[in-house]
Amino acid sequence: MTDREAAVRRAAELMDEQGVHTVEAIFPDTWGILRGKRLPASQFAKKTESGLNIANAAFIWDPLCGIFEVEFANAVTGYPDMVAVPVGNQNVVNFWDGR
Repeated sequence: MTDREAAVRRAAELMDEQGVHTVEAIFPDTWGILRGKRLPASQFAKKTESGLNIANAAFIWDPLCGIFEVEFANAVTGYPDMVAVPVGNQNVVNFWDGR
């Protein structure tokens, strides 16, 4: 079992133990604003097997969400998605939002 598979399995166990129904896969953009996706906990393991597709534009937005072009994301490249995967023990259960 790879580290990522172990992390996904542990996250699924944690969600089950804590009664979590929604997962927020988030990261800070270059301005510190949180970006990401929400998905049902029941879909977390399946969706993270190959990674979550997230617009890489999050790293080229200005604070007002205007897009400026860079080498890896522009009109020529078509602003491709990046693939996000779980990282080790970075799973946190937030108790303030009703799970």
